[in-house]
Amino acid sequence: NVAASSGSTSMASVCAASLALHDCGVPLRAPVAGASVGLSGSTLLTDPTGTEDHFGSMDCKVAGTERGITAAQVDVKGDGVSLEVLGEAFGRATTARREILGHMDSCVLNGDREPRRPRSSDAPFLLVDDDDVVEAP
Repeated sequence: NVAASSGSTSMASVCAASLALHDCGVPLRAPVAGASVGLSGSTLLTDPTGTEDHFGSMDCKVAGTERGITAAQVDVKGDGVSLEVLGEAFGRATTARREILGHMDSCVLNGDREPRRPRSSDAPFLLVDDDDVVEAP
């Protein structure tokens, strides 16, 4: 549960889940972070507050790694938004996501991309062999 917020709790949850998986020993290819961009009038807002999100005409949430986007959600109210505005929103979200990843890396991960402890034998994992994905026992 998020007790208080001045921005997107769902994007904070993406960051927290990535860090929690790292902390409990689940190997990830890369940490994941999320950022939100809203549209209020004709102004794009990075990490809008709840009020700005509520009264805004668009909310764009983007999650991903340093290399790219892994998930996105866009809520649009009213008549929609242009592709130009949507492209700008994704650009801002990418910049914000990379900044957040930088903070996660320097403050928490300390440059260590390996899990903090060994993976539990009870944790699920996948073995990948070229084109075949085999679920581990």
